[in-house]
Amino acid sequence: MIGRREVLAASVLGGGALVLGVLLPHTSPGPPFVPNAWLSIGGDGSVTLTVAKSEMGQGVSTALPMLLAEELEVDWSAVTVRQAEVRAGDSYQNTGGSSSVTDSWELLRRAGAVARVMLTTAAAAMWEVPIAECLARNGSVIHRPSGRQVEYGELTERAATLPVPDPASVTLKDPSAFRIIGTRLPRVDSAAKVKGQAIYGIDVRVPGMLHAVAERCPFFGGQLRKYSATAALAVPGVKHVVVLAPVSAPIHLPPRVAVVATSTWSALQGRRALEVEWEAGPNNTLSSDDISARFANAVAGAARTIVSKGETAAHFDGRPHLDARYEVPFLAHQMMEPGNCTASATATGIEIWAPTQFPTYAQRHVARLTGIAPEAIRLHVTFMGGGFGRRINADFIVEAVQVSKAVGAPVQTLWTREDDVRHDFYRPAGLQHIRAAVLDGGTAQLRAPSLVWEHRLIGPSTNTFYTPGHARPEEQELWGASELPYRIAAHRLEYAEVNTPVPIGWWRAVAYSQNVFAIECALNELADLANADHVALRHALLGEHPRLQGVLALVAERGSWSKAMPAGSGRGIAACKYDGTYVAQVIEVSVGERSEVTVHRVVCAIDCGVMVNPSGLEAQVEGSIIWGLSAALTGEITVARGGIVQSNFHDAPVLRMNQIPRIEVHVIRSTAPPSGAGEPAVVPVAPALVDAIHAAVGIRLRKLPVNRHLLQPNDA
Repeated sequence: MIGRREVLAASVLGGGALVLGVLLPHTSPGPPFVPNAWLSIGGDGSVTLTVAKSEMGQGVSTALPMLLAEELEVDWSAVTVRQAEVRAGDSYQNTGGSSSVTDSWELLRRAGAVARVMLTTAAAAMWEVPIAECLARNGSVIHRPSGRQVEYGELTERAATLPVPDPASVTLKDPSAFRIIGTRLPRVDSAAKVKGQAIYGIDVRVPGMLHAVAERCPFFGGQLRKYSATAALAVPGVKHVVVLAPVSAPIHLPPRVAVVATSTWSALQGRRALEVEWEAGPNNTLSSDDISARFANAVAGAARTIVSKGETAAHFDGRPHLDARYEVPFLAHQMMEPGNCTASATATGIEIWAPTQFPTYAQRHVARLTGIAPEAIRLHVTFMGGGFGRRINADFIVEAVQVSKAVGAPVQTLWTREDDVRHDFYRPAGLQHIRAAVLDGGTAQLRAPSLVWEHRLIGPSTNTFYTPGHARPEEQELWGASELPYRIAAHRLEYAEVNTPVPIGWWRAVAYSQNVFAIECALNELADLANADHVALRHALLGEHPRLQGVLALVAERGSWSKAMPAGSGRGIAACKYDGTYVAQVIEVSVGERSEVTVHRVVCAIDCGVMVNPSGLEAQVEGSIIWGLSAALTGEITVARGGIVQSNFHDAPVLRMNQIPRIEVHVIRSTAPPSGAGEPAVVPVAPALVDAIHAAVGIRLRKLPVNRHLLQPNDA
């Protein structure tokens, strides 16, 4: 809830504009932050929202103004959007976890409603009539008894002199009265992107700017042995060759040698001519097989107990039960626009242009590196060619500042695709051991089944990687596993921390993508053990989750779940609760004679509360499904000789257009507050896919990616 003190002021600007500074919520203790989102109504009736969330293709620059325009009662075409500059310490400006609309749902609606009330009050005072007789509609205030009408632009100066009402006191619209929220509106950034006018990080140009690329140590924990810059400096356009010191956690930058030139091409040619020798360091023999062996050894080792409810072991004696291991690989983000940043660093201040999801995080760490106060670091957030969690990290921003400081000029650093793939912060690999059984005695009749569930999560800790010594190393790794939606009679959840030298980070859907893969695969296997239908068993186990039951029922109906399929073809199903979003999917596949998998159709049902822009929501879900299929079918990052094997799309492929199946998205209309839509639909893809493969050819996969392990059936 927004308090009265969080709406700072109403004032008159040049041209007679009403400006409300809206203080956004934050999680840090201490006094309120300086405002970083502004609603401005000009004398011409134009409305500007300065959006404090990063636009990376997910559509926040359209969805957030829709919230404002709905309560403000303006013509949608009158709203324009600007990107906020970063204000030190304001965590609201960070964009991740599919939380932008959720964070802004009430905040921006109340901001619009406060402005609407002030404008209506101003009109009533001008006409000397009761406020109750006035109605705001479509950028104007109407006096209902007389039919008089005045546009907002004519009221701004008068409204700016009024006291600001308590935001908690203004009445928000009932969802049944929405005229903008829930409608299909074109994205406000589409025209600029189609015309090539949108400025991504890679497009930034500032006066006197140089260009840089860096040669990076290819070994985890390796060091620079020696280098020669002579040949690189002889390349036309190359101005500098500088050694960049490694940066420790939480930034995690290895030793690098940067080539700085008048153009990116010259910098790349200079890097090619650079003579560098690296010390492989202590991890020079590390391989993916070594990491898998470490995980396997932890199955019977010590672990931290997270949940202990009832006795589990006794239920497995003499009862059919599942005992299985599920393994997932490291995964890269593979953004279409690779890492880049432009920085201009001086002794007194720094200016940065960056495609970043977490600008205040980056600002803080640049301040730590340089000793310059965060308030003296200006960070302009640009459009991004994808984020997917990779641009939460600030390594590419810190690197640009390092180079700019070293050469005393503005510099744009660019990561090539190979740099991006080989020096990512990867989705953690991991192994999960599940022992489980269905209790009821009448499982096939599904009278009132419940689960006995033992689950051990094995893998690296994100908390430990970024903040060594963290009190709860398992915290992020439990997402999707610690609170199962299914009825459980006895439950034991454990976490065995097995860290590796491979850098890890936040990948779209984070730990849900690993944990729900294992959970939903196990549930499908349990259904087979109990001779129960996969949908029916879930319904019977979901007595306390009607919204999840709702998406299951819808996807089963629209996905033709009970309809027979030809030989060699099959359907699979999976579902999940992702925070407040509920999603289920049915996937149809066929498997050829050479074990090639073709995905023909994906049907998705989702309940994510109120839809702000149905077109944007559907696009998010479709993108999530394609993302999840790419990862499940072919996605993996492997390690050999202490470094990453893959380098580009030829050996780290993603789905091409001719491989994308028919995708159907069915949204359950809801009046619940909106929840995330950018990540949840990733999660059921992999378990539904392997369930479909099992239905088609009888092979039960427990390792990903599918296209590598389909020829190597599991013996676990």
